[in-house]
Amino acid sequence: MNELVGPVLITIGLVADIVGVWLLARGVIITPEMAETFAGTHWNANKPLEKQFLKQSRDARIGVWIVVIGFGLQILGMWI
Repeated sequence: MNELVGPVLITIGLVADIVGVWLLARGVIITPEMAETFAGTHWNANKPLEKQFLKQSRDARIGVWIVVIGFGLQILGMWI
């Protein structure tokens, strides 16, 4: 049983890294339709752009933490 703990932690860490990187990339990659909405002119404020920036920031913060946890699990799995 103990010999499985390391590989399981490494696998969970790798999956966490994939999820974290996906969240980071999702904030950067936009569709042409999204670009058109964000680039449009608006009176007083561009609410769609503001919402998108806040979503990107939130996704980036969550993604970075998931990647850090994933790397930590991989390191822990190597030493167990």
